[in-house]
Amino acid sequence: CPSGTADIAVVTTPTTHSASLVETKVKTVTEVAVCSPFFSALTGRPVSLEELLNYPLISLGTDTKSFEFYSEIFTSHGLPYQPDIEAFTADQMPMVEADLGVGFVPKDFLRGDSAVCQIELKEKIPERSVVLIQRKEQPLSVAAKELKRMILEAEREQN
Repeated sequence: CPSGTADIAVVTTPTTHSASLVETKVKTVTEVAVCSPFFSALTGRPVSLEELLNYPLISLGTDTKSFEFYSEIFTSHGLPYQPDIEAFTADQMPMVEADLGVGFVPKDFLRGDSAVCQIELKEKIPERSVVLIQRKEQPLSVAAKELKRMILEAEREQN
């Protein structure tokens, strides 16, 4: 990689659009609200985003697109988004399982052996995408081309 720059990046939307970058959609991601059995009052019925504000919220940090994404969702419903816990990893499941609060995770993160419960929300959480980003004018290295091929092929095989 010249000048220490990456050939490609794999990120979730929303992204900042740039004329110099090309995005290739890898997959669609559906995110769901989850809690541990400690917060069982939130399960078995539709729950509003407003009601979630009565419980500790877990989120990625304020400098992430995920935080921005959820902040916009809550704001669009006239609600503040002020999580109680900021995670430094995309997998918030261990914090949810430890009864620390309510999180939003990709539905694919839910495992059959997990004690985590999905919360049925009244409001719809928009789908997001995982995208591969590369510079438009720079050819990919052999390794980056192969990695891109492997990522896209693996996703095709799963669907």
